[in-house]
Amino acid sequence: MIKRNLTLVLLILLLGGVAQANVGPNTVTDIQVEGNEFIPTQDIMEVIEIEIGDEVDGTILRNNMEKIYEMGWFYDIFVDYEPYEGGLRLIFQVMENFEIKGIEFEGITVYTEEEIKKELELEIGYVLNTRKLNDDLRRLEQKFQDDGYILARITDVQLSEEEQVLFITINEGFLNEIKIKGNEKTRDYVIEREFVIEEGEVFNAQKAQQTLQNIYNLGFFSENISSSLDPVDPEENLFDLIIELEETDTGNLGAGGGYNTRDGFYGFLDVQERNLLGRGQEIGVRAEIGRNRTYEIYFSEPHLMETPYSISANLRRRVEHDSRDITIDDEDVKVDTREIRQGGSITLGRQLTDILRLSGTARIEHSRITYEDDIISPLTSQLRALSFTARRDTTDVPFSRRLSPTQGGIEIGTIEMAGYLLGGSYDFTKLTGEIRRFYPGFEDDHNWALRLKTATMFGPDLGNIPRNETLHVGGPDTLRGYDFRHFEGHRMILFNTEYRFPIYGIFQGAGFIDMGYAWEENQDVKLKDFGLGFGAGVRLDTPLGKLRLDLGYRPETGRFKPHFSIGQTF
Repeated sequence: MIKRNLTLVLLILLLGGVAQANVGPNTVTDIQVEGNEFIPTQDIMEVIEIEIGDEVDGTILRNNMEKIYEMGWFYDIFVDYEPYEGGLRLIFQVMENFEIKGIEFEGITVYTEEEIKKELELEIGYVLNTRKLNDDLRRLEQKFQDDGYILARITDVQLSEEEQVLFITINEGFLNEIKIKGNEKTRDYVIEREFVIEEGEVFNAQKAQQTLQNIYNLGFFSENISSSLDPVDPEENLFDLIIELEETDTGNLGAGGGYNTRDGFYGFLDVQERNLLGRGQEIGVRAEIGRNRTYEIYFSEPHLMETPYSISANLRRRVEHDSRDITIDDEDVKVDTREIRQGGSITLGRQLTDILRLSGTARIEHSRITYEDDIISPLTSQLRALSFTARRDTTDVPFSRRLSPTQGGIEIGTIEMAGYLLGGSYDFTKLTGEIRRFYPGFEDDHNWALRLKTATMFGPDLGNIPRNETLHVGGPDTLRGYDFRHFEGHRMILFNTEYRFPIYGIFQGAGFIDMGYAWEENQDVKLKDFGLGFGAGVRLDTPLGKLRLDLGYRPETGRFKPHFSIGQTF
């Protein structure tokens, strides 16, 4: 037993002697880390790739020093050597960054300090990590970029070892001047009213883009609106914004004719100027002549006395021939009538936010109805009404008269009060609510358009109010496939669905389904009473607006009915 143990000891000593004999003067026999106070030695050792038994190599040492430096915790690193067990002990001397006791920012005006610090991973009370610092600086610059401040750049980073404070300086990039080019007719102030970006402020690309959209929505310029930044003082990060425009014709003269079930054959003349004397004002005259005649003149000023308020006014006269059922000597008789309505309205509006607009309208109309062969005496009446409307527009082209929305929605609410303290021949109140929604279609440039509209009337004179003031469903703008005013009453509901798509050039197409009904206030309503129409149509973009021809089908009669009108259905 003793002999066997002695043999084992001799074997171990022999093997140890062989191993010791293989150790050269450049062999690594130990590795240590010194100088680290906060960063654990184990964390540093995990990035060191040299192992005991390796030969010392200058290139390998430099690579390992770089790996330690890339950890971000140290501002300097060097290696000491000392003999150890026949080889070399490597001692990595590390010098830790200072402990951060504060972070201060200079030059930032568009964010609060709390908002900026949310973007940083660096923490006060911990050793500075330069890798995290660089990541934080990149993330900070990206935040500026994402929010539209594309000129912002970090100009200086200073480490105060005495105060142990990190100072970060940012130049946000400023707009020196906005220069407009290409507007020969339109006055500068008309364009400048659409600016959402101001000279002297931090430049924001999103605001600049919204400014271009607002200018385009005026309708005075082509789609070839462009902008560029011209450096004024690159060292100070100061630039001019150059806006280049291309004006289009804003005066229109149109004439034509058509047919509808309400007026029969008719001709029309339309004279319009949408940028009167380059001041952004709109004026127009329209006349329709046929069995029924309409004359109208209107004017609008988008910025009353350079305030945010808009004002518009119109004068209108309509001569309409119709047939009515009247009772004479207890006998119902249908007689032809001639009604002359003339009056006007004034609307004052205000854009409260980018998506919300409020307006109020005062309306006066005088009406005189004469009967065939003077079978009864003429009836005269006067309407005086005041209405208030709120319109919320979240479409991708808010409040644009030239483009069709492809996404977003519109909500419109109106209350109109006629008579009462305003005087006039009738007292009633009308409430109207409307919701529109727009969605992308199956292909690019295709879209869905949906509308739900409902209204109700109440008051002491509902039975006597003029027919044109009642609610109605039927015709080109409500229920296609049906005659104009097919359903009438003091309550109504309407639902429209359209699928819109381009055909070629200025031609677009649409398929539609309409459903609606109007009824008296005490009438029982059933789903089977509702009118249903569907069909397809073509739209044509012209200087006068979008001309629309729809062919509606009414299932209950099995007949098609054409409808010609101007503008989108909704």
